[in-house]
Amino acid sequence: MLGKGFAGRPDAERIQKMQRFILSLIFLLIAIPATPLPGQTTFQRRPIPKGLELPEPGKATFLGEEAAKIRARTEEYQQLTKPRTEDNQPATVGLIPRGAPDGVVYRCFFDQRTDQNKDAWPDGWTRKPGIGFPEYVSAEIVRDETPVNLRAMKIDVEGGNVLLRTPMIPALPGLSYTAKCYVRTEGLKNDDFTIALTYFDDVGKPLRTENSPPVLKNSGWREVEIGPIAAESPEIRQTQISFLLSVGKRQDLSGTVLFAGVELKESPTVFLTLPNKDHIFIENQDKPEPIEVRCRITGLPSLQEKLQFFLEDPFGRVLEQTSLDMRYDDGPDNTFVLSQGEKPIFQGRGNWTLPISDPGFYRVRVSTTGLDPKSHTNRATLAVLRAERPLPDGDFGWSLPHWTIDEMKNKRNFLAQSGLSWLKFPVWFGANATQKDWDEAADLCEWLTRMQNMTLVGLLSDPPKEVLDKITADQPNTAGVFSLAPQVWYPSLEPSLLRLALIRYWQLGADEDRSIAEIDPLIPQLEGIRNALNTVVVDAGIGFGWDWNNNLPESFDVDRQTAIDQARANFETAQSKPTAQLGPDGQPLPYKIERDGREFLSLSSNEPLTFLELEEYLQASEGSNCDRFVVLRPIAASLYPLEDRLNDMVRRMITAKINGAKAIIVPQPQDDETGLLNADGTPGELYLPWRTTALMLSGRKCIGSINLPNGSENLIFETDDANDGVMVLWNDAASHEQPVEEILYLGADCERVDLWGKRTRPLRDGRSQIIPVGPHPSFVTGINGFVTRFRQRFALDQTTIPSQFGPRIPNGFTFENITQSGLGGTMSLVEPNGWRIEPQSVPLNLAEGESVRTPFTTVLTPQAQSGPQPLRVEFKLDGAPSGASEFAAYETIRVGTGDVYLEPPTTSYNPRTDELEVHTALINDTDKLVTFRCSVVVKGRQPMKKLIRDHGFGRFDHTFTYKEGRKLLGQTFTIEAKEIGGSRTLKSSCLGTK
Repeated sequence: MLGKGFAGRPDAERIQKMQRFILSLIFLLIAIPATPLPGQTTFQRRPIPKGLELPEPGKATFLGEEAAKIRARTEEYQQLTKPRTEDNQPATVGLIPRGAPDGVVYRCFFDQRTDQNKDAWPDGWTRKPGIGFPEYVSAEIVRDETPVNLRAMKIDVEGGNVLLRTPMIPALPGLSYTAKCYVRTEGLKNDDFTIALTYFDDVGKPLRTENSPPVLKNSGWREVEIGPIAAESPEIRQTQISFLLSVGKRQDLSGTVLFAGVELKESPTVFLTLPNKDHIFIENQDKPEPIEVRCRITGLPSLQEKLQFFLEDPFGRVLEQTSLDMRYDDGPDNTFVLSQGEKPIFQGRGNWTLPISDPGFYRVRVSTTGLDPKSHTNRATLAVLRAERPLPDGDFGWSLPHWTIDEMKNKRNFLAQSGLSWLKFPVWFGANATQKDWDEAADLCEWLTRMQNMTLVGLLSDPPKEVLDKITADQPNTAGVFSLAPQVWYPSLEPSLLRLALIRYWQLGADEDRSIAEIDPLIPQLEGIRNALNTVVVDAGIGFGWDWNNNLPESFDVDRQTAIDQARANFETAQSKPTAQLGPDGQPLPYKIERDGREFLSLSSNEPLTFLELEEYLQASEGSNCDRFVVLRPIAASLYPLEDRLNDMVRRMITAKINGAKAIIVPQPQDDETGLLNADGTPGELYLPWRTTALMLSGRKCIGSINLPNGSENLIFETDDANDGVMVLWNDAASHEQPVEEILYLGADCERVDLWGKRTRPLRDGRSQIIPVGPHPSFVTGINGFVTRFRQRFALDQTTIPSQFGPRIPNGFTFENITQSGLGGTMSLVEPNGWRIEPQSVPLNLAEGESVRTPFTTVLTPQAQSGPQPLRVEFKLDGAPSGASEFAAYETIRVGTGDVYLEPPTTSYNPRTDELEVHTALINDTDKLVTFRCSVVVKGRQPMKKLIRDHGFGRFDHTFTYKEGRKLLGQTFTIEAKEIGGSRTLKSSCLGTK
């Protein structure tokens, strides 16, 4: 009846009965107890998926929205890698069984083995879809000649991001993994290409990711490597390599990226620890403290008997080595099984007290038969140094745009020993800063300025959130922030200006952010910024990043710019008058505006300038009205050997110093590629050379150079102390194995200091010091200033004489008394071999500040050689200051008028043929034709002759070959060229060497 009644048309009574029935059912359901009855089976409710919320009671629910959430969560879950079991584990193409000699566990060369279905896509690889990663950007396998084969993955750059991933690769905790591939980019300007290695747990949750630096653009095939990266977490079960093409601020719309030879290598993990985390040790000569390195290795495939330690110098040369028995502690932490079916891997330990006695940079390397010798994790760097500080008013510093106050506080002792006179760091804290933050920042500023004599520059490079929220640009830069009205950004900056009053310089943006030039008009906007800062800080120094290739702004001040424009107009008017003032060179004197020390520019360029380019730019901008801060980023470690990086950095430091830079700043010194420190904060190969150069030059003034006996280049820097000069010297013709020796007297108490801070007393030859000079700059301290100036005040009338034997050749010299009293004594000219000089000895009797010119004559004998010849002039002075009574000056006189001359000859020996070759060259710098008869004479052999007929402008090379050359090694070869139809005779000699 019930079913029949409901099947027909219901009336009002039947509807009421149905409603009462449904309500009674609902009441019964609510009344069911929450606790189960005895013996009743219960089932746990399925957990609510993460990211999905149940609707609140009484709140309207839209089924379409909830369904969309469920679909999105389902798609995200499907992309996660599911736990692998023995039953469902798919075969990953490219996997290599563990235990290969090279440690490779995955390889993809994009050939038929990894593209078995021939769809131009590597099997098992994935590509990220979604917003920002458009599918129209092509990525596929193509034929191309690579360093490993003829296949590569190609990405066509078309204005979008591309992220490619390898399959999940099994990983074992306790081991380390290294990802490697070859990359070539073409046409990229703004986009970057990087690789990354990510570790996952057994359900695909990412645990750790390490990214490579961006690949160098448009430079041909390059090997890119990331790692070894330790799989330290015990939850790690899988790893994956990813390849990301990311668009820059301006998207590249064309170009290509190719990569090939993808490999993942597995190796044991090496942990090297030293007594302090900075790896900086202060030398204690009274009580040297031992430095013990502790080594722990996990992932050894078997028990190793020996652990080998190596101590290396900066160039990788082994200084000391030892072999120790590895210790294996009993217990579950030492020997463990990684997974079922895997062999156990072992953990070993060993300690070594380093045999270090001198300051310098050192590298500790550890090795066993189970370690890859190229692994980076088996190395640690350290620096041993003397506690020193730069002189006041120094020139060198660092910029730390990403360091926090806590990091600087923890490394304050490290910063104090790094030779810094300038320090830039971010100080824009914003509204979230607490009183403790302000107190710590103020204490740090006071310690750096008052205790360490550093000049601080506040970097306004990281605006707080309340400012960024008001900027519409996706990637705000300095121009985007400071082109706004001061009312937008100044309120959040005012607390920093008030509380950090010891900071007198404020920089808009980071050193290499040069976007401030995009503001138009620039000067009125800078005037508003200056006025805002001056409401708290009186005469605040402001500056910003600037490109060397752009014209320097004349001023940051409207009124000052008006004065400059007026001075320029007056100059142009006066220049056109007949009564215009002329300078020493006969040219009109330029207008001059005094430099405003409150204005500075941090000058940089996209590519680091060479020291010659830097010198040119600094000299061209000498008349600028603002201080110039040189941004000096070292050249890349992956592109240049250490020798080139050392010379480049130190020469640029010296160039910036002597050409008037206010400060020389290294941006972001903590960088493996272009920094002074490693990425983990430990000292890099360039740290000590930077520190040593900064300590030697800071607070000193360059007074020029002197002539050295063997022609090494040099510069001398002085303070007010006459006996505290520093000479920096180098010789491009020298080598590490065969340095040039400069033998001369420099001062009574000299020390030689190499780039790594090691000090040695030079050997002596009588009163003179013997200074070895190599291709890298080194320093000599204790230079006597009076001796230096005496040498600089000695000058020859002529440094070139004709190559004529017999006649008297007139010459002369000038010498000046630089002391404030009378000066007597003698001066003797030491004649080169084959010369006769008259007079050889000249008495001196000079009043204060007096100079004297004395003539002498030179006669050349047939034994005299042509070309550059050294002339030594010995002084013995009465009444000279302490340490300057006896010394020698050195000059070079070229024999030959310079229009035709012999280049110094060289020899080479071939042991296979037993032939020795003598190489010589006749140089003619005139337009006239010359004829010379050239001969080579060596003891025990017949002279070899060659006629050089009608030789015009240019170079004439010739080689003389001797059989049985071994017998001539060490013999002197004399080359003589006699002019036919003229009076010139050119002569030179060399030793037979290998």
